[in-house]
Amino acid sequence: MVFKRGLLLLLAALSFGLGSAAFAFRLFPAVRVSGQENMELSFPFSVPGTPLIAQELRSYSGLYLEDGGRENVAGIAACILENSGSALIQNATLELWQGSRRYEFRLEYLPPGERVLVLEASRQKLLPGNITQAQGVSQEASKGIPGLVTLRQIPPRALLVTNPGPIPLRDLTLYFKNYDWSAQLFMGGIAYEINIAHLSPGEIYYAEPFYYDSENSRIVKIKTSGR
Repeated sequence: MVFKRGLLLLLAALSFGLGSAAFAFRLFPAVRVSGQENMELSFPFSVPGTPLIAQELRSYSGLYLEDGGRENVAGIAACILENSGSALIQNATLELWQGSRRYEFRLEYLPPGERVLVLEASRQKLLPGNITQAQGVSQEASKGIPGLVTLRQIPPRALLVTNPGPIPLRDLTLYFKNYDWSAQLFMGGIAYEINIAHLSPGEIYYAEPFYYDSENSRIVKIKTSGR
């Protein structure tokens, strides 16, 4: 078997993946609270036209997770979202209005039944006041081909990827997200990529990507152009 060392490319921007084999794109009118400005859109609520449930809006302090920079922030808006559908959400955007103030939350690759804590895209601080309007857009995709590769964790931060089949795999991409097991949710809307140009039958690829943790990182999608 051939053994080689891989590199990581960070998926730092939201991609609509128009080349995906299976996806659904949805855009629906906003849900609004009728009447006075001080009326509140209560959490949790279903985001119109998407499988997302907005569970909670909160203030967040800690590392900023959405751009790979990992800078410290304090008091920014964060939203917990759940995928209540049966398909993988490839990407989604949620906009919340607090009067004239708009918060934006972006996420990538959220499996069905899972939750994620998403930080506000422009690092806006959460101010006192009611949320009176929400609008979302989402794109769904297949999770990938089961058994396409086999994975073996190498603690603390490495992963072995093996092609168990008889066919070479080209342009293989593994997407992973980091998970908080105590809170039972993914941390950050961002997903990261492990890219493999070619993987021959029986070949093993060694990856030690930035931000990967063998205990807390989860592969959420695998795709290839060769299969």
